[in-house]
Amino acid sequence: MRIPKLGIIAALTLSLAFATTLSANAQQGRRAGMGPGNGIADVIGIRGYIQALRLTQAQRDQIRAIMQDYKAQIIQSREALLQARMALLKEDPKGAVDFGSLQTKLMEMRLQILSQIKSKLTSDQLAILQERQQKRIDALQKRLDRLQNQAGH
Repeated sequence: MRIPKLGIIAALTLSLAFATTLSANAQQGRRAGMGPGNGIADVIGIRGYIQALRLTQAQRDQIRAIMQDYKAQIIQSREALLQARMALLKEDPKGAVDFGSLQTKLMEMRLQILSQIKSKLTSDQLAILQERQQKRIDALQKRLDRLQNQAGH
């Protein structure tokens, strides 16, 4: 199966952004579900989205419950991802396989969580969320364009 260069670059860009977030959290001693607020939102990259929505207390409680449902899975996956990252740094080829599959698992959980959160939002809040997501997509596209220009595409 042949994977287009654009797909590979996009996957690598997303993987790098996700790994950088995880690494920064680890260096600051944060764990999913620990520290100020709900660390799971930081780990899966949705804290900024949630903060922009001006949630009611009832919505906050519902979203907190959603996050709690995934907490153990996210912590376990994140720990495994960090171990795989260490294996990569040690140049262990098995780590490369584990790293990619673990990132995929975390991204799938992120999508499931976002889907559940969206079901708790008003139409105005959904519009805000879509706007924030589009800004993030645009920023990633700019990074991708820069990488492609550097590669001479």
